[in-house]
Amino acid sequence: MNLMPSIPPGKRYFRLGLIIIILWLFNLALVVGWVWKEQSIATERLEKKVDKGKLQQADTRNRVHEYKNFMNEYGPTVRYRKSVEALDESTINWSDSLSILTEHLPKGATLFQAKADNDLLDGWAVFPTPETSINYLDELKKDSRVKEAYLDCFGSQCAEKFTLLKKAGTQIAHFHVTLQEETEGNDPLTASPVPIQNTGGKKSTTPPGKKTEKKERGEGKDHG
Repeated sequence: MNLMPSIPPGKRYFRLGLIIIILWLFNLALVVGWVWKEQSIATERLEKKVDKGKLQQADTRNRVHEYKNFMNEYGPTVRYRKSVEALDESTINWSDSLSILTEHLPKGATLFQAKADNDLLDGWAVFPTPETSINYLDELKKDSRVKEAYLDCFGSQCAEKFTLLKKAGTQIAHFHVTLQEETEGNDPLTASPVPIQNTGGKKSTTPPGKKTEKKERGEGKDHG
């Protein structure tokens, strides 16, 4: 018969409880350590990004400062060159474009105003008869450099602004000419060029062969 007093539960499970508490604290320490390590790594990454951003910002500021200094010194020259280049790209050679309009002018017709905008030519001319203006447009359409030619106005509709230029029997015509699109090796302003010949001190705008054709037509009419 055991006459010893029973061990209280507190003493009996004290060691077990102590071990459990120690293990729980150890696990808690591991979790805290892992979280702290991850936070440290994330903070380090953010600091590197911030440092990199500061370097890029400083580099950008230096470039902007250098650009401002450059533009302050050379800005007007750069802007002028860009304007000239843009103008060159958007316009065509005036003498070449004008030659397209003058080469096919019939005898007695006068081109008194013209302008060019990219591949579009505008012209105003005085023609001795309505038939000559129609023939002029037909000749323009036959030119390999011309894509389209048409009248904008004719006769009294065009003569209001140029009453001083109109003579008895003549007609003023405003016409538009669209050039062929430029392709590689085929510039519409250089295709099938027609030289201007001098006849009697006056510049002839009739292409070679035109006078012969007109003579033959005239002779044909006489024979008829």
